[in-house]
Amino acid sequence: MEFNFNYLNRYKYLFNARKTQSLIFVQSIALLFGMVIINLILFIILFNLAIILADSFNALRIGSIFSLSMWVIVLSGLIHYLIFRKFQEKFNLPTTVLTMVEYYIQWILIYMTIYQVMFDTLHKVVKKIPDILNLDLSYLINPTYLIIAIFPALIATWITIVLYKVYKKDI
Repeated sequence: MEFNFNYLNRYKYLFNARKTQSLIFVQSIALLFGMVIINLILFIILFNLAIILADSFNALRIGSIFSLSMWVIVLSGLIHYLIFRKFQEKFNLPTTVLTMVEYYIQWILIYMTIYQVMFDTLHKVVKKIPDILNLDLSYLINPTYLIIAIFPALIATWITIVLYKVYKKDI
């Protein structure tokens, strides 16, 4: 019995590095990291500015922290979009890199949601067995701090990329 390798020819582009964009995964990770850092900084600045403005003017009512956070996330995404357009004019990254960044964001958000569910359950279990450990380790497995820090920046980065893709008519 002879094995025929001819059917693999249609998949050769998967293995041929010259036909694919080089370092697309590294570029995507670097871009994601940079964009998340920028959005994290923007979020912190805008959130503090919103709190200061609300304290300064009694007419401004914050409502809930969640709704304020959502407005600040969208606003930081819009501001970063304007910055990103200028960045793209200079460096002109391919749309494939932006799509990979979107995928990374989706995967991270899904992973962090699963992480939170798993570790919230583990957190409850650890709280119920303090006599065995005789230590309070529950703060070590609390995912809330990580999620509070990363989610707003990821969502604002996602907004930035989608707005840029709409601007370039790639969507």
